[in-house]
This record gives sequence, C-alpha cells and structure tokens, in this order.
Amino acid sequence: MKNKNLLPDILSSASRFFLVTCLLAFMSGLATAQDLVVQDTTVSGDATFAALNSVTAGPNFIVSTSGNASLIAPRVSIIPVFSVAAGGQLFILSGAPNSVDEPEPLPVPDKFLVHQNYPNPFNPSTRIAYELPTAEHVNAAVYDLNGRLVKQLVNEKQNSGNHTVVWDGTGQSGEKLSSGIYILNLRAGKHHSSLKMTLLK
Repeated sequence: MKNKNLLPDILSSASRFFLVTCLLAFMSGLATAQDLVVQDTTVSGDATFAALNSVTAGPNFIVSTSGNASLIAPRVSIIPVFSVAAGGQLFILSGAPNSVDEPEPLPVPDKFLVHQNYPNPFNPSTRIAYELPTAEHVNAAVYDLNGRLVKQLVNEKQNSGNHTVVWDGTGQSGEKLSSGIYILNLRAGKHHSSLKMTLLK
C-alpha cells in the first residue's frame, strides 16, 4: 500500500490523479455526506470516497491491481477486512498525520462462525473470515467436487478472535486451477463448517 506525499518532487501519474482529485472533491462539492462507510467494494479503476467528517474503509474494501482509490476526510479509518493488491494504490488525505485511525481491537467472538468467502465468485483470489471463541487447532482445506484435496490453507493452533485466510485459486503445488466450484472445509476443535466457492477465469 502506498500513502503518497502531497508535495512530491516528481509527480507520478497516480500522484497527479490524487492531487487533482483532492482539489475537485471539495471545490465541486463532492464531499456532501458527513460520514461515509465504504464496504463490500472492489476498486478496479479510479475512485474517490470523500466526506465532510469521516471516511471508514472496510470491511471487505479491496483495491485491485489496476485500482487507484482516494479516501478524503478530516478523519480516515481503515478496518478489517481490507487489502490493496500488488500494483494497486491507496491515497489518504486527512486533517492531520495522526488522524488515520488504526483498527480498534475487536471483541472476542462468543461463537464459532465462518463467513462466506469474499468476493464470490472470484478471480484471482478470495478471502475467508472466521471467528474462534476459544483457542483451537484449525484445519482449513479446499476440495474439488470429487472430494479430492486441492489446497491446505491452515493447519495450526490459533488463538481466539477474528481470523482471515486467503486462497489464490492455486493447487497445493502452486498450479493454477480451472474454473469451477470448490469446497472449503474448516474444522476448529469440535466445530466444523463448509462453504462453496466459485473460481472464475
């Protein structure tokens, strides 16, 4: 993730996009909402999210490889699940250097829960978030529809709390897999959950 200096000696095209966006955002009245939450969003081009008071990015705010996203507000917060792919760029303009908030600690979950992967369908990668009320040995693996093991994602003891694992659509040896439906099986102690994930090419 790249957080650009607002007065660089040499401006890249992405930096120029950011500076122009910042000026236009307020000169054109783009920032009309007091507070803005951007979630379940994948940025694949140029996008600006501006507010008069605060902008919160997440959960599931993703900047893709070709994406340029600008967050503009006096206070900017980033919370899980959030990611910037290699090549993607995130620009933050806030009121002060310390006004970019670190995520607050999340409460310990009170039950075992596996969230549907996001995005779904996906290409090239997807995230699976899950919650553990107690420390458990976690085994998460991907299988094809014939029940064959495709990829071991997690096989370790993990503390209670919120966890995320990423599957990049490859097999155990790193080979790219064909499009189709795959099954995630996740076991944590006595708990078990399965979900369908659709890989597109």
